[in-house]
Amino acid sequence: MNKVKIAILAPEFYPQNGGAGTYAIKLVKELIKDENYEVHVITPAKNLPLKKYNKPEVLRMFSNKIQLHNISTANDTFVFNFIFQLATFFKLSQLQKKYHFDVIHVTSLVAMPDIYLRILGKNFPVVVTAHTIIKGQVRGTLQSQKNPLKMGLSELGSIFFYPYIAFLENIYVHTTSHLILTSHYNQKYFTEKYGFKGRIYVTHTGIDVETFSSIKQEIPDIKMIKKPIISYVGRLIAQKGIHVLIEAMKDVKGDYHLVFAGTGNKEAIEKELISQGIKNYTFLGFIPQEKLAYLHSKTAVYVLPSFYEDFPNTILEAMCLKTPIIASRINGIPEMITHNKEGFLFDVGNTSQLKGYIQKLLDRPNERKKLGNNAFLKVNKDFHIQKMTEDTKKIYAEVMK
Repeated sequence: MNKVKIAILAPEFYPQNGGAGTYAIKLVKELIKDENYEVHVITPAKNLPLKKYNKPEVLRMFSNKIQLHNISTANDTFVFNFIFQLATFFKLSQLQKKYHFDVIHVTSLVAMPDIYLRILGKNFPVVVTAHTIIKGQVRGTLQSQKNPLKMGLSELGSIFFYPYIAFLENIYVHTTSHLILTSHYNQKYFTEKYGFKGRIYVTHTGIDVETFSSIKQEIPDIKMIKKPIISYVGRLIAQKGIHVLIEAMKDVKGDYHLVFAGTGNKEAIEKELISQGIKNYTFLGFIPQEKLAYLHSKTAVYVLPSFYEDFPNTILEAMCLKTPIIASRINGIPEMITHNKEGFLFDVGNTSQLKGYIQKLLDRPNERKKLGNNAFLKVNKDFHIQKMTEDTKKIYAEVMK
């Protein structure tokens, strides 16, 4: 029996700096466990500020069971995606001719890696996963922060080129025949706002609960903190609403220590912390997956104050470690967290609500334990990586028909 050849076309892979990269890595790790699949990964050789690309290291992560095609090089900047689009335009057809992929899985719609091939009418057996859309990202950025000096370069680029990117995104959506969405909210959005006519599959992002929660490499900076930790994990950009968290924390009573894990506009955030008189904080920078579980295990309250999200991996990761969660009530997040059961949800940008929930959890350890236990039960039941993988394999079979 011939193996099914799957090409993962991943604008973000390893080292990952966002949800789309984490999604692609998790999916590939599961697919290579099945001997019926031959997995290729087409991705940039991407550097992060403190993490240089190392191809042998990447291959070892996947037990040398993938074929890795680095068709471009990139740093974590706005223009890298355009470079990857051009590389895809010139090289994807060659790879398809050589390997005869049964399915090409684009793991990030917003990156649109094969957009220029589509404009030329090139057809491939493609399925696309949509985590975010450019309209939502820009709307979230503008809603969160009007001052361009406090925005990241990637956000400024998205705003400046928005008409062009939105035009291409509209073409991309309407030339997609198979679309994986990670929330029922997005299913409604694509149907009503885009009038999408292709096949939609709703598959919640999953996580390997046992593996993620068992790997806890220590973070020395965290080990030294004795006060209750309030943590945020993600990019340090305006869209994520970090200033909302800071505004809420200035009125929280009692001891606490804020911890930020992620890369981005650290200087602007630090200025806000100082202006609000908050002294106890730590910036960890980029944290690899194998250390995130340790951070969550030491966290008293995890906060995700975003103005735009769909189905964030960081919430799944916190659920695995029974970490109490407070998050914005937006898009797909209510499908993950039932308010007052697995965590607390607050209205987007509402610092008063956020402050109240943080104070409540800091003051009530038993409440933290209850929410954390409920979250752990839910992630095991509804969002396990095995379910996501099996659903995705069924979708591949549909694409191949």
